[in-house]
Amino acid sequence: MIAMEWIRRRWAAALALVFIVGSVRIAFYYLIYEPFVDRRGSPVGVEFEPLRPLLVRVAQVEYLSDEPLDHDPLLPRQFDPGDMMYARAQYALAPTILVHSGGALHLVLANFASAPGLERAIASGHYDVLLRPAGNIALLSRK
Repeated sequence: MIAMEWIRRRWAAALALVFIVGSVRIAFYYLIYEPFVDRRGSPVGVEFEPLRPLLVRVAQVEYLSDEPLDHDPLLPRQFDPGDMMYARAQYALAPTILVHSGGALHLVLANFASAPGLERAIASGHYDVLLRPAGNIALLSRK
């Protein structure tokens, strides 16, 4: 009887120790390590926020980029950088639809990988710049 009581107390102490160590580990990770060390960057699409007021009641905007896009979802992906740029822009500007397949809409969202590519598109003379929140992003109006 005394041996069983001794075993029960040891198991209870061991279980309490496991709970305490686990709780300390979780508290350390979520309260100290993750907030100070694990910097994941800014929220998705924050670079498009200045454009949102201009697109409040616009249903569709043409999408222009120097990165190619995959057009058929049934085929394997080939253009991940372009697809991710498009997805970030579409997510940030929803519910406005970004049309990337040859529409001739008046408003154009230019989302380029680099600023020189956007400069060349603007210099082509086909667009007027309405707003340019970043070097590689602009809201254009077709001339």
